[in-house]
Amino acid sequence: MARRRRSNQALSRRQRAILTALGLIVTALLVWLDRNVVSRPGSGPSSPRQQTLATDRARYHGQRFEVVRVVDGDTLHLGVPDLGGDSTKVRLLGIDAPEMGTNRSERMYYAEEATAFARRLALHQEVRVYLDERAGSRDRYQRLLAYIELPDGKFLNEELLSQGYAYADRRFRHSYYQKYLQLEASARALGQGLWKNVTPEQMPPWLQKRLEKQSTMAPDQRLQVVLADLTVERPLADSQNLGGFLAIALRAGQGVGDRLLLQFVQGDASQTCRRGRGSRQLPAG
Repeated sequence: MARRRRSNQALSRRQRAILTALGLIVTALLVWLDRNVVSRPGSGPSSPRQQTLATDRARYHGQRFEVVRVVDGDTLHLGVPDLGGDSTKVRLLGIDAPEMGTNRSERMYYAEEATAFARRLALHQEVRVYLDERAGSRDRYQRLLAYIELPDGKFLNEELLSQGYAYADRRFRHSYYQKYLQLEASARALGQGLWKNVTPEQMPPWLQKRLEKQSTMAPDQRLQVVLADLTVERPLADSQNLGGFLAIALRAGQGVGDRLLLQFVQGDASQTCRRGRGSRQLPAG
């Protein structure tokens, strides 16, 4: 009995040793697979979109190229080969300028002015390209999505918005989404560029649909800004208009404090701008 017990104990120790060795081997194999076969999250591109972004960032991000062609206010070509062509087609990120179209009948309101403005600032200039991880690097037409920095340090995307030659594109998110809404709101409030006379029917179809949806969801409102020497009223299309009115205040040399009164009021949508002396309390909205 004692001999059998010792034999069983020896066998049990041998089995434990074998199982331990097998466990170590399996652990080592899993570690090797993790490092060499299975990509960890964030260790590298894991989807075609991320792979394309990584490739485009290595080639374009922060690099300088000559603008060899301006198609319209938001589309241009860089003098570097891409996708089998002799140039890289760029769609300016975050904005939507009026389309030139293939013929005059398809030309949108203010398209010629927007195209001329973009050509004046960028054509034959050496610009710097910046990509945005949040937006990705290509649109559905495989155009490069980019912010374009001009030689003077300003960004073409922002200049088109702030001067009223383009709309802030609300369809796709990017890192400067809120800033671009504010730039558009400022241009709209000041009547810059196309905002001086544009009608809803002349806006891009996607924006027309958005405005129609807003008109059915919210009552007619306007935002009135009262400064020490300036009163401005504009229709309130969305809450981002607030940035435009603050821009008016700052451009008028006013501080944002006790001398600036903002209040929502109900009323018609007529646009007025009048100067007056001193702030006064507005009717309760």
